[in-house]
Amino acid sequence: MRYVFPCRIRHCPLQAITSAFISKGERIHHIINPQTGRPASGSWSSTVIGPDATTTDAMSTALFVLGAEDGIKMINSLPELDAIIIDGNGKIHYSSGLAPPGEANQ
Repeated sequence: MRYVFPCRIRHCPLQAITSAFISKGERIHHIINPQTGRPASGSWSSTVIGPDATTTDAMSTALFVLGAEDGIKMINSLPELDAIIIDGNGKIHYSSGLAPPGEANQ
C-alpha cells in the first residue's frame, strides 16, 4: 500500500511494531502501556503529522498506546496535528484533517 499526503516543512514520525515476538499469545514489543506495564496492544501503527519533531514523536507514541478511537479523538482536539492510526485489526483511521487515498480531491 502506498499513501501520499502533503508535508510542508512538517514532521511525520511513525511508531510501528516492526519486530515483535509472541509469548503466550501476547505480542511483545518496545512500546509499553504505562497503565498495565505490558506492551501496548490496541494498535499496529501510528503516524502524527505536525510542526515539530518533538511533539509529533511524543504524540505518535501516545496514540499508539491509546488506540485508534481515543487517539483520533485526542488528535482532532489539537488543530496543529493530524494522524493516521492502524488499529489491532488492521483498519486504518484518519484524523479530521486527512482523507483516505482516493478521497482527497472529492
